[in-house]
Amino acid sequence: MSHWYDVRPTFTELGTSIAVARPAFVAEFFASAGLMAHAQAVFDAWTKLLPAESIVYYGQEKSKKLVKATPKATAKVRDALAPASIAAGYQWHFAKTAAQGGAADEVHGWSFEIKANESSGSFVYVTFPLDWVDVQGPDAVVKWFATWCSDFGFAHADAGLGFELAWFGEQAQHAYPAILPVALRFHGVRLWQRHHARFKLPGPQTLDTAAWLTYLGPAALQTLGAAAIEHIDAGVLRHPCGKGLVLQAGAKPEPCDTNRRDAAHALLKSVNDAIVPIRTTKWWIGGFAAEPDKENRWFERMDR
Repeated sequence: MSHWYDVRPTFTELGTSIAVARPAFVAEFFASAGLMAHAQAVFDAWTKLLPAESIVYYGQEKSKKLVKATPKATAKVRDALAPASIAAGYQWHFAKTAAQGGAADEVHGWSFEIKANESSGSFVYVTFPLDWVDVQGPDAVVKWFATWCSDFGFAHADAGLGFELAWFGEQAQHAYPAILPVALRFHGVRLWQRHHARFKLPGPQTLDTAAWLTYLGPAALQTLGAAAIEHIDAGVLRHPCGKGLVLQAGAKPEPCDTNRRDAAHALLKSVNDAIVPIRTTKWWIGGFAAEPDKENRWFERMDR
């Protein structure tokens, strides 16, 4: 395995080869109570994070089509995330940036994905360029993460190193076997597969893993109990976040190579040991999992 940040799986279609997975800083937010009241606000908050010169494209679950952002296209996405639209049926949309002169569907570093329900099972997934934490500064990123968790009523969330995946299914499936070995070896690298997010239980067992930042909402804290939090390594910073808590495993996100155990890995494992009772314990097999034994092993990779 070479440096994990050199992994860029490509997909060739009609003679054009594009990158379908790119190392990135990623964050996933899960709302067990739905996102009906906050979907538009989350979308607006993401657009404010984008660099002014960004070339943005929008897409949705049911269409294999990317539409370049215009005021009309942006308004259409925002209208789809209005409470009345969500009440009529769940809304699943995504947005991404593209490089100047690059392919529209090639991953580029900035992306946003939201599935908003009226009652349960909603999530938001955001990716940023790999150096985003260094550019913004860790304190600013922690503040941003905590603000989203508290303002938008999320139940669980995590953020750390990971991969931006292409949207379209055949491209994401092509990338997945390449990034799974990375996530198995580098415990600080986040693994996520959008096709499985829809199958997550809208209850306490929704976290995939411990990450550099792990948010536990009030229900999660109650399930775990105070003793579980007290036993987490003292090197893990605790940030009160409304009635919840953000756990920060180290000063900045680290990839944590399992061949060279270090302090960063110990901090992550300490958080992992605490959240096992509310962590997803099985990979949902719904036709997307090519190697479920390996994928399930990823969930348990810090349990040993």
